[in-house]
Amino acid sequence: MLALSRRRGESIIIGDNIEIVIISISGDQVKVGIAAPKCIAVNRKEIYEQIQTENRKAASITTANMSKLTRLIKKPENPDTITAAANSQSKPNNNNESNNDDINQK
Repeated sequence: MLALSRRRGESIIIGDNIEIVIISISGDQVKVGIAAPKCIAVNRKEIYEQIQTENRKAASITTANMSKLTRLIKKPENPDTITAAANSQSKPNNNNESNNDDINQK
């Protein structure tokens, strides 16, 4: 870790596009300003840790949820729906044939 001493109004530059400015000092509290591109998230550490905890919770898969998901995936479809879909795919399209006849007659 790099430790730097700065006075009010002084800055620290990180990379080419992040600037940290000491805005004020009052007792044991230091107010800093951070100028960074919008694509870089800037959070207080406690907020960052809460975000990470919530992300881990959202990404975790419980056994109960996995069982529910498995049942949904394996649930058989309505046989009538499957038969109707198969029949509609196997029938020739008469519209194309009539269109070809119209073109040949012109």
